Amino acid sequence: MGSNMLGETTGKHRPVSLPDGEHSGKWEEHRMLVLSELTRLQERDNQTQDKLDAISKTLVGLRIDVARVQVKAGIWGALAGIIPVTLALVLYILKGG
Repeated sequence: MGSNMLGETTGKHRPVSLPDGEHSGKWEEHRMLVLSELTRLQERDNQTQDKLDAISKTLVGLRIDVARVQVKAGIWGALAGIIPVTLALVLYILKGG
């Protein structure tokens, strides 16, 4: 069992009735504060989600760029490997094999 703001004991899963009289004004202020805080948090969550979406798009772009560089490096590496092999074959043929 728990207790509400007035110290009254409440049962588990039993709704607590709102206080009447002078406390209802305080509850209204508290309710407005809670609602404004929830709104602020929702806006902040939306902004965070937008930033995460932008980061995700950037990350995909970077992965594509890395893949392109890897392909280019492989091509240049193959060309660099062909040159000495070709020279060795030409020298072997010119010397009469």
